[in-house]
Amino acid sequence: MHYSRAMPRFFTFFFFIVLALGSEALFLKLTHWQYTRYVSAVEENAAPRPQTLLTGHFIPSATTVLDNQPNPEDPSHIGWRLLVPFQTEEETLLIDRGWLPSPEDRSLFPPELLTLTSASPTTLAVTHQNFPKAKGWLKGPLTTTHPRILTRYTPAPVPHPLSPTRYAYEIPHLSPQNTRLLSVAPPARNPEMHRSYMLQWLGLALALPFLWLSLLPKRYKQNK
Repeated sequence: MHYSRAMPRFFTFFFFIVLALGSEALFLKLTHWQYTRYVSAVEENAAPRPQTLLTGHFIPSATTVLDNQPNPEDPSHIGWRLLVPFQTEEETLLIDRGWLPSPEDRSLFPPELLTLTSASPTTLAVTHQNFPKAKGWLKGPLTTTHPRILTRYTPAPVPHPLSPTRYAYEIPHLSPQNTRLLSVAPPARNPEMHRSYMLQWLGLALALPFLWLSLLPKRYKQNK
């Protein structure tokens, strides 16, 4: 009779230990993962952004704008970022040409934006950027009330049949196609976000052993 009661206790204790060690290993792994991302973000922000010269031509007929963008000089003012595909011999890139004020009615796309960029062959100075990863159903619709007014960067600008594989930020002071647009710096990664996640997972990893140890006496008394 004593043997039959001891066996369930043994398996319960074994399951308890495996669960505790597995949870601890998971939290420590997540801590290390966020630490590596934090270090990567710090190093990436510290490194100079490589600049590239592109030879080709813009495709003004495929101009779109990115909605709800803050003025780089005064973030309290919201406007648009002008996005124009640029064709080289090898690929089509989506170029962020800079910030411009949006009209009072932001649901309308001014036709004059289609002529703001010249289609003549040119050499363009840019800083490359990868397209942001889609976030499932949270990403929402691609466009607003107009097919040329986008809600996010996309590898397929709506009016253009060629899907760019990358996008880039124009460097106006190095480009002959400088306009009244305000230059926008490529976005920097946020290392503080990864550090915050790292500390959260580390806190859970440190607290977990004390939680398990506090439960052991209670479990022992119940089985006694």
